Parts: sequence; C-alpha cells; structure tokens
Amino acid sequence: MSAGSWPVEFAEGTAQELQDLDTGARRSIRVNRVVRPAIVLGSRQDSSRLSREGLTGIDLATRRTGGAAMWLEPGAQVWIDLVVPRGDPFHRDDVGEASRLAGRLWSAVLGAPTRVWSGGMSAPRAQELACFAGVGPGEVVVGRRKLVGISQRRTARCSRIQCVAYLRWEPAGLLRALGLGADGPRDELGAQVRRSLVDGVAVIGDPRTESQLGAGVPDPRDADARVARSFRELLDR
Repeated sequence: MSAGSWPVEFAEGTAQELQDLDTGARRSIRVNRVVRPAIVLGSRQDSSRLSREGLTGIDLATRRTGGAAMWLEPGAQVWIDLVVPRGDPFHRDDVGEASRLAGRLWSAVLGAPTRVWSGGMSAPRAQELACFAGVGPGEVVVGRRKLVGISQRRTARCSRIQCVAYLRWEPAGLLRALGLGADGPRDELGAQVRRSLVDGVAVIGDPRTESQLGAGVPDPRDADARVARSFRELLDR
C-alpha cells in the first residue's frame, strides 16, 4: 500500500477552525485537538432542531462531510483525519469501501475483539440526529457498541476521511442540545437516540472496554499520537 511515507501532523483549535483547515491534497494523517467543547453538525443537518438553551457554553460547528451531530471536548476523543489523494493506493472510489478500509486500519491498531461493521446503517433515522446513535458501513464496534465513527469529504483532488473514537464519553451536553436532556425524550425516536448515546458507545480506556480489547488499547494519556503513529507504521509498509 506504500507510495511514500504518511506524515503525521497535529492541529489545535476550535472545532470549526479544525474543520475548515486546508488539508491540501497530499497524503497525511492529521491529529485534531479541540480547545473548547463543541457540537459538530453534518453538512446537511438542520441546526434549528437544536435546543438553544442546551448550547450554552458550547461551540456549534459544521463539517462538510455527511452524518449528524458529534460531541467533542478537549482531551475526550481521538480525532484523526486521513487525507488520501486520488490515485493513491489507499484511495477507493467507492465510499463504502473507503470506510471499510479505514475501519480495518482502526481494528488492526486496536486489536481484538473490535470488528468492522459490514452491514448498512443500523438506525438510519437516529443517525440523522446523532452520529453515534447508530453504526454505518466500515465503522468499528465492540460487541454491540460503536467505537469508531467515520465520515468522508470528497473533492476532485482527494478524500478526507474523518474518524473519531472516544477516550471519555459523557453525552449529557449533546443530549441537552438535542432536547433529550433531563426532561427526557418526547417521542419514540428521541427515546431511541437517548438509549443509543447512553448505552451504545464504546470508549477507549474505559475499564470495561479495556478489559475486552486487551493489549491493543493505547494509553489514554497520549492515545491520539499513538494511534496516528500506528496508522503510519501500517500504511508505510
């Protein structure tokens, strides 16, 4: 798969600054670190459905990839973008196959018993509200819980594959912004989203997840850098 090295780059800023940062069109592995809590909406997601009271103290950003709301906060997740030029051995024209390839990379780094989701969208309506409320093609799961979310932005020059796995998962802020906070869900869909976000997310470094994943789990203190370096070792072969 090698056609030259994969440099690891680091970027720090607000969620919107990191989304808008020009990645260029050369292959790279970029580690993104947010400086403030944020909810990032998908490119086609309607922000009018969010609770303005629930957004107090939280940045609201939009990404150009598809998908739905993501919760980000400093030190709480591993967020890595893979920038893959067209014509690169890693590039896939098929979006689903590109996600599966990225998922297999994550699974190889984190080890058993992670697996790459091979089906379609597990909860399409719920995933229109929150990315981690369901599982999509190529994403990585542990048992029935989602561990890695994947979305893509494609241009004429390259693909930007955005991947997020959590080190700490506290969905209260996202639930409040979605209107699913202390007052509870008001309909069946809201109840489904709430259940998925509360019980359906796997976390790197959580004792339950770590005991399942064994030695493949990176140290949470420098997890994003370690995952990125492991990606580079695999991709440079």
